[in-house]
Amino acid sequence: MDTMDEGWSGMGEIEQGTQRFEHLANIGICKDRLKPHLSSKMRERRFREAFGVSAEIAFLLWTVLDAYNEGPPGGQPIHLLWTLLLLKTYGTQVDLAGRCGVDVNTYRVWTRLFLAKLAAMDVVSEVFAFFGLA
Repeated sequence: MDTMDEGWSGMGEIEQGTQRFEHLANIGICKDRLKPHLSSKMRERRFREAFGVSAEIAFLLWTVLDAYNEGPPGGQPIHLLWTLLLLKTYGTQVDLAGRCGVDVNTYRVWTRLFLAKLAAMDVVSEVFAFFGLA
């Protein structure tokens, strides 16, 4: 795993994953809007404002995609966040690629791949079933 795991050894898997997604969003898209000194409630609110779901739901969605090998080959959690950002804002690809700090073609390829995978899933029931909540 990455070096972020060192400080999270005592947390549960969902809490660790949620914090990973917050960290990834903070450095990759939100540009320090999710600072660690903010309350967890404020970080969750800002994450939801950016992506339309909580970091926990983003992590659970990624976990299901990964566990069932449903994600696009080579796909990373940041690509899922790009896709959620597109679904939340429905901005232009040029603007969103710039916000994410990547080339438009790179943004377009990954968001299209993840959109196709998400569209093919019954997302809510699969997430709930995977975690035994259904």
